[in-house]
Amino acid sequence: MIIKIIYYFKIIKMKKTILILLLVAVSIVGFAQLWKDNLPVKPNNEEFTFFEIQNAFNEYWKPYNVDNGYYNKNGQKTKARGWKQFKRWEWFWETRVDPVTGEFPKTTAWKEFEKYKSALDGATDDQANWINLGPYESPGGYVGLGRINCIGFHPNDNNTIYAGSPSGGLWKTADGGNSWIPLTDYNPVLGVSDIIVLPNGSTETIYIATGDRDVGSMSGLGGGQEHDNNSVGVLKSVDGGITWQTTGLSFTQDMNLRINRLLVHPNNSGILYAATSNGLYISYDAGNNWTHPTSTIFSDVEFKPGNPQIMYASSRKFYFPSNIYRSADGGLTWTSIKQFTNCIRVELAVTSDDPSRVYAVVAELAGDLKGIYRSNNSGLTFSKVFDGSLPTHNLLGWNCHGATPAGQGGYDLAIASDPNNADIVFIGGISTWKSNDGGNSWDISNFWEGSGIATSQMYRLSVSATYQGMVNAGLQDNGTKSLQDNAWFDVFPGDGMETIIDYTESNTQYTCQPSGSLYRTTNNWVTHDFIAGPVSGRGAWVTPVVLDPSDHNTIYMGYDELWKSDNQGNSWIQISNFGNDTTEKLKSIAISNTNSDIIYCASLMKLYKTTDGGQNWQNITGTLPVGQSYITYLTIKNNDPNTVWVAMGEYNEFGVYETVDGGATWTNISDGLPYLPVMCIIQNRQNTSVNELYAGTDRGIYVRTGASNWELFSNGLPNVVVSELEIYYDYVNSENSKLYAATFGRGLWVSGLLESRTELSLTVNLEGPFNGTSMESELVYFDFMPFLQPYNISPWFYNGNETMEFMPADIVDWVLIELRDAANASSAVASTAIARKAALLHSNGLVTADDGVSNLVFDNTVNENLFVVIYHRNHLGIMSSQPVIKTNGVYTYNFNGGQAYNSGMKNIGGTFVMIGGDTNSDGSVNSTDKSEWNNSAGASNYLPTDCNLNGQIDNHDKNDFILQNTGAGSFVPE
Repeated sequence: MIIKIIYYFKIIKMKKTILILLLVAVSIVGFAQLWKDNLPVKPNNEEFTFFEIQNAFNEYWKPYNVDNGYYNKNGQKTKARGWKQFKRWEWFWETRVDPVTGEFPKTTAWKEFEKYKSALDGATDDQANWINLGPYESPGGYVGLGRINCIGFHPNDNNTIYAGSPSGGLWKTADGGNSWIPLTDYNPVLGVSDIIVLPNGSTETIYIATGDRDVGSMSGLGGGQEHDNNSVGVLKSVDGGITWQTTGLSFTQDMNLRINRLLVHPNNSGILYAATSNGLYISYDAGNNWTHPTSTIFSDVEFKPGNPQIMYASSRKFYFPSNIYRSADGGLTWTSIKQFTNCIRVELAVTSDDPSRVYAVVAELAGDLKGIYRSNNSGLTFSKVFDGSLPTHNLLGWNCHGATPAGQGGYDLAIASDPNNADIVFIGGISTWKSNDGGNSWDISNFWEGSGIATSQMYRLSVSATYQGMVNAGLQDNGTKSLQDNAWFDVFPGDGMETIIDYTESNTQYTCQPSGSLYRTTNNWVTHDFIAGPVSGRGAWVTPVVLDPSDHNTIYMGYDELWKSDNQGNSWIQISNFGNDTTEKLKSIAISNTNSDIIYCASLMKLYKTTDGGQNWQNITGTLPVGQSYITYLTIKNNDPNTVWVAMGEYNEFGVYETVDGGATWTNISDGLPYLPVMCIIQNRQNTSVNELYAGTDRGIYVRTGASNWELFSNGLPNVVVSELEIYYDYVNSENSKLYAATFGRGLWVSGLLESRTELSLTVNLEGPFNGTSMESELVYFDFMPFLQPYNISPWFYNGNETMEFMPADIVDWVLIELRDAANASSAVASTAIARKAALLHSNGLVTADDGVSNLVFDNTVNENLFVVIYHRNHLGIMSSQPVIKTNGVYTYNFNGGQAYNSGMKNIGGTFVMIGGDTNSDGSVNSTDKSEWNNSAGASNYLPTDCNLNGQIDNHDKNDFILQNTGAGSFVPE
């Protein structure tokens, strides 16, 4: 994905409720031209690699000695245009390309996730319940919300508006922007670049151009560098965005295509136009079929008001020279009308107040304004009405006076003319400007503002340990924000990166800007201090910063080396010396909770460890597959510093690795994960019975307990990259602990943690009451069945309080269920038991909880394999011969086929049953059981000698079960 961000999102209400949405988005599109000449010559349009692009950029800027986006030019601090945008792009892609060749992936997150779901065949147990927390509002400026690409208006309802985000999907408001709902969270691609809205009875028909039209920010460098926001074509909804269908213009993401413009014929809603990176397409049947009249790549297309046969189009330099085109036959053929040299982008506007008038805003290569052009003869000729090269005329610059050079016109460029007054024109760049005289003069109109749509691209987050509900997040280009008491506050501007809240008190916090510019507050951002000054060099784009878990005043930060401060950043010392071993910057740090002298830190390809606080370091990369994947994240087990988990990037099978010996050996524990980059991994330290891990990936969140496979934990979460996870721990009631997720395009999310439980569905039959097809339930019929479970005596001594207030008529008897957690059946001995529960056995063989309906649920998780033991008061106990398998979230086992350990069941007409006659419950049927029967023969009650469970102790119990089964014994391992 090409990293981009919105600088503002402003809706201006004009007369007659005309609404104009002014957008500012940042990518590296506009600056590729400055250094692309450093790229190698490639034959046959061969794709450039990540390393080739990275090297070309670095070589271009090397003489300038750029420091965090600025360089010295004639004694003046000068902004390195495109440097920051490239660093965003670099940060995203460096963990997703081939580490050896630098080749971009040939697959996508959506494609890999679809493979994963297909393999599951619908069998998922997704216990997550993700809820979006925003942010939804911002005062604007450098602390905005997220990017917006486009809007669409309902033709007959001014309060119904649609907004498309390049990485946050399509949103809808029905109340004029007061509230918004997302409509495309589960589409293959969240990006939306243009929208058509048509009335359709009580609802709307909507067409969207999928993908991010600026996503190919390196599109001029050869394909393959784009992310999952490549277009999948035009999608259509006939129910106001509730459901979506493909149209005849459909792409696959690996085709690396984009749709720049989507528009509908003003007189015929069945005629659609799509300007794509593969040329112009036209549909004459509402999107079912498309023609391809030209391969010219247009960035903007407009109709002449009142005469749709005349059309205008413009191009941007990445595809063709920046020109203006005209068609007189409805888009079938085109003529270049106006050519611009050394210009990067042209956008157009028309007005129904004067159909012959056409406006064009033109940006130069450096992103500044070349000029505003106007045609008064339906696009046949254009003349410049405003010269951007004159002093204070650069309307695309960074200040409100038009006096700064350069700008961001390569990607921040929009123009619109009032349909009721042709002389009123707006242009959108970094700021918004308005002309009241046909473009001859301009006044500043507005700055950046945002409201209502959660499309934030978050790098990192931090959760307060002492202030429930306080979460800080670092946003791309929109600052560091803090969620407190369900309201968001902007605490620091610019690009927000790593953020930390002191775990002893929430007023002390830290936030980092790009490359390790670290700031601290001790009063919840009333004031702040810059504290990274003593540290030499620069860190990675997202510099790792962590607090010592044993001393909250001690903070660590990774640059080329690892730095430590024991006084909250007032002074720093270097505690590593990796210089001779690596040229990479550190990307991950983890410190042991039990011994702060044990520290792990990693660059993309090397992992280091110290056990003495940094005096000595060891490279423990070992067998980690750094030749196939980069290291993205580290987590140390909360109570064992020798157990470490490493998350790996790239689209392959090397998602997560584990060491249990401090890095001496490594094991791939990725079973159950799709082939997706894993961006973070954390442990739930409140689960003390097994290791409970969560992994955030390019598509979803996954959970792993013990040695089981990873399982999806994404219910309610959109199709979005998860950049970091953190847990809020409630130590009074662990059920209130929460998992937070920072996403790259849909803001902050929260869910409860995985419930530590094992749900069990069992089927078994007892020989005594079995009639050949089912079991009789005569104990209930004769009112002998006890309402309290009977296993609180020898030999079970089970003290559970399972009780029934009303006994269903189909209940046969109580049974006792025991769970064992072991590697295999032979090792599943008594000492491996982890839980027991009394349960009800129904006449059809089903075993349920003491409500008579539900499956059994145990508050335990399984570390190795689950084996189930069933005890009955006068039948021989049995154990499953194979591990009980979890299906759709439920461990399910049916003993009717004889799947008992060592064949410890009896076959009756093809149904295997538990063997009756063990009246003293000692695990065997022998003469002692007959003696027990002799002592109660003739009695009527709930007695252990009633082998056929009819409430009567008679010869049937002795002859049919005790004598018949004498010599049989239980094979449950002891």
